[in-house]
Amino acid sequence: MKIVQLIPQLASGGAERFVVDLSNELSKSHDVVLIVSSSLIDEKSFYLQEVSRGVKVCSLDKKIGLDIAYLYRLYKVIKMEKPDVVHTHLGTFLHFALMKLFFPKIKFVHTVHCLAQFESGGGLHKILKKMFFRTNWCQAVNISYASDLSFKKCYGEKVSTKIIYNGRADEIFRDDDNDKVFLPRVPGRYNLISVGHISNVKNHVLLCAAITQLTDKGTPLELHMFGRFADKGLVEKIKSLKNPHIHMLGEVENPRRYFANADAFCMSSIREGMPISLIEAMSCGLIPICTPVGGVVEMIDDGKTGFLSHDLSVESYVEAIERFLLLTKEEMTVMKQSCKESSQQYSIELCAHKYEQIYLSNKK
Repeated sequence: MKIVQLIPQLASGGAERFVVDLSNELSKSHDVVLIVSSSLIDEKSFYLQEVSRGVKVCSLDKKIGLDIAYLYRLYKVIKMEKPDVVHTHLGTFLHFALMKLFFPKIKFVHTVHCLAQFESGGGLHKILKKMFFRTNWCQAVNISYASDLSFKKCYGEKVSTKIIYNGRADEIFRDDDNDKVFLPRVPGRYNLISVGHISNVKNHVLLCAAITQLTDKGTPLELHMFGRFADKGLVEKIKSLKNPHIHMLGEVENPRRYFANADAFCMSSIREGMPISLIEAMSCGLIPICTPVGGVVEMIDDGKTGFLSHDLSVESYVEAIERFLLLTKEEMTVMKQSCKESSQQYSIELCAHKYEQIYLSNKK
């Protein structure tokens, strides 16, 4: 098959990370073209170097807002490549939907990477989505049962959907990485890691408030936060806490290199689909401490493969961290192994195989 993956950009983010992994895996058996709407410069090309040589990358240099010339360039690329499948992600649904009538034989698939009400858009975008999903002109894929439930509420119970859990490829480390300590450890203190851009959605203010409440009481914690500084105001708000045990380290390549010397993974998001960073953490045996949102509640068996707060309050998140701290060394070892075993269901190989089945089903 020839498969086109269409995504707005390759900036650091879970959906972008996933699309690169999926494209690389599919390219082992299929002809894959990765079309990126934006130009591949600066932060928009963060994952470009990780795209396999077997994947053809095409950047269409879309301008901000309505760009008719971009739509024409997209049309020309699709006409030239003659794909069997066009698989859209994030805001690119509308881009291909506007030209689907020109390519009626192409299978159209769209993955909803978060809860449907936050991805649906407004105006023409939402109208076209309803029409395409309800008429089966586009196969909708949700990444968790929570996402699927929100999708049915948004577009109707009778809409045909598929649920495919996200997958993550195994990390390939250089030989000299094994001799490096990427994350220092202060003797006698727990190392906690957070991965995600600093923004309202990721809710780092709650996480840092909880950590500060604990460290003010003398709890031996160090929080290392990796991610793009998306909201400078929030960055300053966290700095204003003046907590010497909170370290904002910005974007890094291969965050899993830093997991080896860590104890737990913290995620305090307001909403999530099925976080790639959580899959990465569990695959490395990090114990997750998360808020109960989206697909996270399907990934974590509270008390067995991590800890969930009861709600989105600081008090509840503090309580979840304290439950982690009560683990004995033996219990921690068992839980870390359970996390690794649980993460195996989120392999990119299994995920890609399920997408292949969708691409081949009822292909027009």
